[in-house]
Amino acid sequence: MKAYEGDAIVSPKIEELFKGSKIQKPEITEVFNSLVASGTLIRLEEDVIIKSESLNSAISNIIKWLKESDEISISEVRDKLNTNRKIAVAILELMDKRGITTRTDEGRKLL
Repeated sequence: MKAYEGDAIVSPKIEELFKGSKIQKPEITEVFNSLVASGTLIRLEEDVIIKSESLNSAISNIIKWLKESDEISISEVRDKLNTNRKIAVAILELMDKRGITTRTDEGRKLL
């Protein structure tokens, strides 16, 4: 799945995965679901699915940035991770659920 190659934190739609491919959508969906089931890809929301290694790296970086400054905003996370707002919010919400961060008026703080 070339869409997930590289270091970028991306969450392509399934339609984008088979665009221009000779592989049919059901086969790509099966492989995609297999990757989610195995933990290679992580589903943060219905339409936000990223590589587990990208997620782990993002969480580590956010923790590092929060140790350097007490608080971080969604836009700072988005910019530092070079991703979009939807993915940044999904990662931060997961960190909140895991008890790593807490939401504030301005962004997130470490617990």
